[in-house]
Amino acid sequence: MCKFFLRKLVVFLLVLIAQPLYAGGNIYCWLNDNNVKECANYIPQQYSQRGFVEYDRYGNKIQEVAPALTPEEIAEIKRKQIEKIRREEQRKKDQKLLALFSSESDIEAGRKSELSTIDAQIQSIQSILDGLRRNLNDLQESYKLSKNIPEVPKSQLRAIQMNIKSIKKRIEDTEDTLQKMREERVKTNNKYDAYVRHYQEIQERRRAEQRAEAERFSLTPQ
Repeated sequence: MCKFFLRKLVVFLLVLIAQPLYAGGNIYCWLNDNNVKECANYIPQQYSQRGFVEYDRYGNKIQEVAPALTPEEIAEIKRKQIEKIRREEQRKKDQKLLALFSSESDIEAGRKSELSTIDAQIQSIQSILDGLRRNLNDLQESYKLSKNIPEVPKSQLRAIQMNIKSIKKRIEDTEDTLQKMREERVKTNNKYDAYVRHYQEIQERRRAEQRAEAERFSLTPQ
């Protein structure tokens, strides 16, 4: 308590001493380059970012302004903000995966189910493609034979050619669909590989947190 009144008295005396110079105005106090307290009714430019305390003419503190942040401190605050956002995004990502799967065996079961569906579609498309190729073969053979028979009208030959062209287009489209399904199978497999890695990372983080908690507990005085 004595220190409080003494400090207030010192400020009051400073105000009184400065009265002829700063009559009627508030007083600002700051630390100079030598860490020595200085007071005046204005703050020199070179100290304006270092923080200050403002007093009224009676020595009562009006406000205390903290020093401005350094570029390093600002960079550290930004880094922490980015890290906080990253942790939150990771938490949401973890929760989303754990809502789908509770174990690695669940992930593998999901992989097996999806791949089984894709494999069935691939097999079906492949069967269609094989049939189209056989049809094309038959049409091409029919066209070759028909060309050598004078009795076959040209309109029939043109019809066979149109069928050949149509079958070729269907084969091209079906091959494209088959390729996309094969790519989808690879993507699905990669997706579940990523699920497994993510799940393992979650478990490893949890184990690391448990070890850290155990260490803190062992260092806590009992």
